[in-house]
Amino acid sequence: YREKMVSSNQLLTKPVDLEFGYCTEVLIKGSRLETNDIKDHLTPLGDSMLVVGGDDIVKVHIHSNHPGKVLETCLQFGALSDIKINNMVEETHEHLNNWAELESRDSSASARPTKDVGLVAVGAGAGIIEILKSLGVDEVVEGGQTMNPSTEDLLKACEQVNAPGIIILPNNSNIIMAARQVKELMDREIEIVPTKSVMQAVTALVAYDPAGPLDQIARAMEEEMQVVKYAEVTHAVRNTTINGLEIKEGDIIGMINGEIEAVGQEHAGVVTELLHKMTDEDSELITIFYGEGITGDAATELKHQLEELFEQCELEVHYGGQPHYSYLLSVE
Repeated sequence: YREKMVSSNQLLTKPVDLEFGYCTEVLIKGSRLETNDIKDHLTPLGDSMLVVGGDDIVKVHIHSNHPGKVLETCLQFGALSDIKINNMVEETHEHLNNWAELESRDSSASARPTKDVGLVAVGAGAGIIEILKSLGVDEVVEGGQTMNPSTEDLLKACEQVNAPGIIILPNNSNIIMAARQVKELMDREIEIVPTKSVMQAVTALVAYDPAGPLDQIARAMEEEMQVVKYAEVTHAVRNTTINGLEIKEGDIIGMINGEIEAVGQEHAGVVTELLHKMTDEDSELITIFYGEGITGDAATELKHQLEELFEQCELEVHYGGQPHYSYLLSVE
């Protein structure tokens, strides 16, 4: 099926000031499921929403004060399974009142639920981390372009996962080698899905199916990540000329699959140029994560501009909070 991700623009609420008390997750199994339709029905019930999936199966994640209403709404679309409801208010109080005990308990992999396949990913930014965890990642190792985690960091994260087999998504070309070294050091089965961007990881995770041998699961995820085109927007740190583009320190630059393809003075212009190069008549979904230094209002304004320019595509904007990159983009 064709994978899509839909969410509100803000994926996090502060744990000490919760507006919605219950984190509800559920799988909907049906036929001809429409993620937009499901989202429209759930929007009045809460926030921090993710609706991901395709024609026959959709995963829902939402923070709400009425988990029963969430389940009743989801039941309108198909059969429900894998229902999870967590009282975030109680969890917050437990963390505040007994933090040391929780840290000690959670640090032990043996105290965590056993699963057949564990997922470890690298990511930076509060929104990015929340999205990865909502898509099933057990451990997120904080890191990125300028703070690559070591093999030891990845090894420790894998040791926290109580599963005989683990898949690692490095999300950066500079981290793939460290991830492969973990495979040699652990006595458990380890597979690497060589994602070079968190945008590839999101696509791979939406398609993730834990059934079957671990190597086949990883290869299926790797095949799926190839369908996404990804780009990053950041600032130039020095004067240079690349691919015929004259770049000055402080310019906004856009990279497609790691190659500089656009230079400008405004984010909107660079993002637009990148998307024109990335989209074609078969493109269906544009996803944007906005990072540190970008306000929600600015991201929303950009979304409105892009919706007029790329009418053939569904366009979603998510809070990523990632450092260094103003925007992360993907096209499917």
